[in-house]
Amino acid sequence: MSAQMITDANATILLNRLMAIKESGQNFYLVLDSFRQSSYYIIQHMIHENLKQDLDILYVSFETISRPSYATEYIDCIDISGKTLNDKIGKILKSRFGGSIGNKNKAVLMIDSLNFIKDEELSEFMQMIYNVDKNIIVIGTFHLSYPVRSVRSLHLNYPRGLEFLKFVASSIFEVLPLDYKSTNEEEKDFAEKYFGSPCHKGSNSYKYVLKLVVRKKSGRSVRFKYVVDSLKYVSSNIQDSEDEDSEYEIESSLDASKEEDLLKGLTTFRLSTTAGERKSREEVELPYMEAQSEGGRVGGAIVYEFEKDDDYDEEDAFEDPF
Repeated sequence: MSAQMITDANATILLNRLMAIKESGQNFYLVLDSFRQSSYYIIQHMIHENLKQDLDILYVSFETISRPSYATEYIDCIDISGKTLNDKIGKILKSRFGGSIGNKNKAVLMIDSLNFIKDEELSEFMQMIYNVDKNIIVIGTFHLSYPVRSVRSLHLNYPRGLEFLKFVASSIFEVLPLDYKSTNEEEKDFAEKYFGSPCHKGSNSYKYVLKLVVRKKSGRSVRFKYVVDSLKYVSSNIQDSEDEDSEYEIESSLDASKEEDLLKGLTTFRLSTTAGERKSREEVELPYMEAQSEGGRVGGAIVYEFEKDDDYDEEDAFEDPF
């Protein structure tokens, strides 16, 4: 399912429901930010959308010194990790909830930086949270500009932290500055020289681009791109001509050209396909596509369509005679 199949109005409604934490089945929000665009404004936007709700927000701090005003409880986790971290957060969660979260109130565990949890400990950390209560909503920020740890000698088989988080997240919010596609090298060099980072004009603004990935219960993902104004608390869906679909088409054409170069001159006949042949092949409607449509769903039964020359027998040859 692609974003084009959903109208702009529906896309905006979906974002509003996610911001208000009302979308069912969405219990892990992964927010991706960077030096150029912090997650601050989108977090404030979510808090604003939930002011009228009875939210119980437990704030897990790895880098925030002072307690946010919206936090009902502040958990200082600076300089602790591993089992100590799990025991501390788990004990607080069990004392406050312990499987008693109902429809009346919502429990939110907000983590200011998931980067401080080691890759090999992330799985156990997430499991610990949902073992307390599966209705806990986790909102965690991951800094894409944060240096990646290079020492992984004892846990080579573990996935990178970001890979794991993207795999288990129900919704992924990636915030970008409005000019994230800018290639002004002079401006970037100036920012790195005087500020020590690639931040420059337009960075960390209350108005930003949001790339959203939402996973449905069926396993399918829908992708959207918005321009969000977190000062006016409004958003608008945008269709980018250079989105993931067009990038995929470019990569496919490049792969096809590489294939032609590899097979060229190997035989006296042509092994590669032309652009016209590839287009015709993609337009062929495969039989299993009809089975996935509404008209093809018959509850798993075997459907046989009789033709004019078929011999119809009312008796079932496989029926049990007894």
